Amino acid sequence: MSGIAGIYYLDGRPVDDEVDRMVETIEHRGPDGISTWQKNSVGLGHCMLETTPEDRFESLPLVDRTGNFVITADARIDNRDELIDRLNVRKPDERPITDTELILGAYKKWGMDCPQKLLGAFAFAIWDGHRQRAFLARDHLGIKPLFYYHEAEKVLIFGSEIKAIKSLKSNLKKLNKKYISQHLLLKVKTELEETVYEKIKSLEPSHLVYTGENLKKKKYYGFYSESRYSFKKEVDYLLKFKEIIKKSVKCRLRSKAKISAHLSGGLDSSSIVSLAYYMENKGKLNSKHKVVSKTFTNVHSDVPHCNDVGLVKNVNKKYKRSDRQLFVDLKNIGLFSDIEDLMWHLDSPQRGAHARSLWSINKEMDRLGSRVLLSGFDGDTTLSHGTGYFYELRNEGKWIKLVKEVSKFAESTGESKIKSVRSWVQGPLLSSNIGEVILKLYSKFRSSKSSKGATSDITSIINENFRKEIDEYIGNGKNTPESEFENHREGVRDSIFVRSLESSDMYAAAHQVEPRYPLCDKRLVEFCLDLPPDLKIRSGWSRYILRRAMEGILPESVQWRPWKTIPADVAHHDLLTKERHHLQPFVDDAQQSRVADYLDSDYLASAAGRYLDNPDIPVDNLSETDRGRLWNSLILEKWLRYIGS
Repeated sequence: MSGIAGIYYLDGRPVDDEVDRMVETIEHRGPDGISTWQKNSVGLGHCMLETTPEDRFESLPLVDRTGNFVITADARIDNRDELIDRLNVRKPDERPITDTELILGAYKKWGMDCPQKLLGAFAFAIWDGHRQRAFLARDHLGIKPLFYYHEAEKVLIFGSEIKAIKSLKSNLKKLNKKYISQHLLLKVKTELEETVYEKIKSLEPSHLVYTGENLKKKKYYGFYSESRYSFKKEVDYLLKFKEIIKKSVKCRLRSKAKISAHLSGGLDSSSIVSLAYYMENKGKLNSKHKVVSKTFTNVHSDVPHCNDVGLVKNVNKKYKRSDRQLFVDLKNIGLFSDIEDLMWHLDSPQRGAHARSLWSINKEMDRLGSRVLLSGFDGDTTLSHGTGYFYELRNEGKWIKLVKEVSKFAESTGESKIKSVRSWVQGPLLSSNIGEVILKLYSKFRSSKSSKGATSDITSIINENFRKEIDEYIGNGKNTPESEFENHREGVRDSIFVRSLESSDMYAAAHQVEPRYPLCDKRLVEFCLDLPPDLKIRSGWSRYILRRAMEGILPESVQWRPWKTIPADVAHHDLLTKERHHLQPFVDDAQQSRVADYLDSDYLASAAGRYLDNPDIPVDNLSETDRGRLWNSLILEKWLRYIGS
């Protein structure tokens, strides 16, 4: 985890103190040193957080011997040995080759194809003096953030955080109406490059940009199916999966600093921690690796059904590591504690109710001097629940098998079997010959249950003036996937997934922590994308291959746990009990809220009032969509007031 910044005046103006101002804005990312380089119309900056053994030998921005190439990078490269061999790099005396030297060597050898040759997490910028070209690239999944602003024939400004760009361009205040619409769950699709500010872009995962006569962008990788593995026996898939996931964990244990881990008790984080412990016990780690010295678990003693303390203890007990577990009780941390600090670091309104838990863990890590956080982040997306298999069954007309599989999945997740089956069956089935009869019966049933449903006409809940501005974008949602592969691939390219990575990076950077995600390893995602669907979901068990591969490594209570707890319930509990006052203004005078510029004030007041009618969870008189929209509205309201909009 480091921070980068830079500027290139395309009109030839000389750089003055711009880069210094940018790195000062993000100096929290560089407790181990801040440096800049500039020459004529180009300037690069770097904020250093040392986390790998090689980092202490980095000197960034790095200028090569010829002076023609300069690089700044926020990167951890995992295929170091392969690159050293392919590049035929001569090892410097008395020190290892650094990750940045490998990236620059890859650029010199392969040019703009170099990102394809890298494995790991990276965002970097290279000034190519030979070609008078600025070159920027971001890793395959978007682990490391990179934002930029481009004004044709004038300037290119970029940095790890939006605030670095705004430190030079304070007039970039116009908000992106599509981004705001998606934040408020208004069925508006945004592109991955879009940010909350209209003119500031995010460099998408697997993309690069470079300067020439104008700024050009190129996608260098796409997670396309290549049928890399096709085994006849299921056991071979299991063995290969196990081999890859061990590699993905091990390479993220390369550290000069203490390593901590987020251990929630869920399948993903428990698998990662258990594999780290397993390799430690088996002597599979060398001097470059650090063991997991502490596990962090959020609990909320007021909401016991959301606590997985027993499962967490089972993991640590299995490996005799109970002395390494640390619990952080959210009961004593307000929903909006440190909210102004959080909003400053995030540069945009947060989405979802996870900010408090992530922020509190990183804050505690900073207090204890731990710089690397191992996380099971979003295995739901990267490994996939496998529910795209249901699309395949539905499209093939295998209704009986579909009903059986969906029913078993609903049973394992605790959902209503009837509702789950209906959601998968009703669309295609209603278009058949018997559809009209079924539709009439369903309509009668639905009308009697309508009080709890989500608002069906999305346009009715939008502020009239704002609706006119976004009308052309409403309804441009996702197409229904045709297969599990397509469903899985769209997940890792989804804006929610990528923006969650970006916000998680900001929470960590605020406390000088580098998050590492073994389940976001490119090799692992590629392997899982090409898996036969019934190895992703079987007999109702999602992520089936992970469960099978963890045989003997995970405690059985975690390996075959039916489903995860719902973290949002913790936020709902606090908002309905001791922190109700945050929502009350929506009820009392929604017209005076900032969000009323986007949502209809009557809808806002009604939704908040119905929500607060519940003394505590569960919230049973408001749909999940309306609950999510209300929460995001509250966050947006606070953020708009914070930025003075």
